[in-house]
Amino acid sequence: MKLTIYLFALLLTLGFTFSSCSNDHANGNETKSNEISEAGGEDEHAEEESVHLTGLQIETAGIEFGTLESLPLSGTIKTNGFLELPPQNQAKISAVLGGIVKNIYVREGDSVNEGDVLADLVNPLFSEMQAEYRKTARQIGYLETDFRRKERLVNDEIGSQRELQLARSEYESALADMQSLQSKLRMLNLDPEKVLEAEIAESIQLKAPIGGFVRVIETSIGQYADPTIDLFEIVDNEHIHIDLLVYEKDIHRVRVDQEVLFKYTNQPNDQFYRARIFSVGKAFEDNPRAVRVHAEIEERQDGLLPGMFVEGRIVTGTTQSMVLPEDAVVRNGDEYLVFALHEADTPDQTEEDHGHAHEEEEMEFEVIMVRPGINDGGYTEVRFFEPLPEDIRFVTKGAYYLLAEMKKGEGGHEH
Repeated sequence: MKLTIYLFALLLTLGFTFSSCSNDHANGNETKSNEISEAGGEDEHAEEESVHLTGLQIETAGIEFGTLESLPLSGTIKTNGFLELPPQNQAKISAVLGGIVKNIYVREGDSVNEGDVLADLVNPLFSEMQAEYRKTARQIGYLETDFRRKERLVNDEIGSQRELQLARSEYESALADMQSLQSKLRMLNLDPEKVLEAEIAESIQLKAPIGGFVRVIETSIGQYADPTIDLFEIVDNEHIHIDLLVYEKDIHRVRVDQEVLFKYTNQPNDQFYRARIFSVGKAFEDNPRAVRVHAEIEERQDGLLPGMFVEGRIVTGTTQSMVLPEDAVVRNGDEYLVFALHEADTPDQTEEDHGHAHEEEEMEFEVIMVRPGINDGGYTEVRFFEPLPEDIRFVTKGAYYLLAEMKKGEGGHEH
């Protein structure tokens, strides 16, 4: 009986020992399995931190790059307007007296200086006017001599007062005629002194009153140039400025010397240029009911033409924000992301065209979470959760393609 009890106790002890070893072994395997799973999760997360694209993918998706810009997105008044020239920097040329166009020396778009000859006009009246001036100029000498002689006779109480008054009237009348003819000759670009010395000119010259570019030519050789019709138009674009239309509700916030950020319609990029207000209109336009605000362009650009439309923002505040184009910021669930070019990739690779030689060459893009702010004028304010290098380059166009590639990678890991 004692032997039976002993054997039963021994078997029970061995059973507990075996069960304990099995549990320890199972727990060890589970712990090891959890460590592998966590490691795998870290790798999966690490892979989600970046996206790789080949040169061919970048080219096909039309991906573009840019850097952060500092713009005042708040405290601005949105306006529209157009490029305009002050009156003193544009000229319309017509004939002072009508005539036939004999020669044209310029073409539309030509650059001219003040005083350059644009065309020649002919008219018999021009010759008659010059002949009349020479005749009058010759008479002046005789009439003045006769007037002075009769004046001395009257002073000596010998001459007639009536004859003196008649001589004075004839002299002063001829003098007025000569001065009038001199003025007309100068308006015709003829030198009165040369008219007296040389032969009578058969044609007159139309000259440019200002320097600039010939914008319009409204005549041709052989056509009659009527004084009421403009023949040429010249513009000097060096002093082109912006006319903005500000509505009644905002005009009280506008003042001289405020900064204006603007961009041209259909310009090849989204860059804003700067101007500064130098004048605010004092009356409302009829349609629309708005006041014209004039701003001088501070950053001169090539190809600016009067009449081009602009989109502007008058800066009424001073808060600057770091921004990216709104296409650079994408939403992924509750997160907002941007994609930055990995530091290992040189800037040259981002700026040059990715040709066929680089189709298989991969570039890496880091996924960066941001907190977006104000969205205005095609730009979005971005705030980062950690400092970034100053020269870091971001994807400004094609970010949604990168987001799709990132999600494809996530799907692959889930399988």
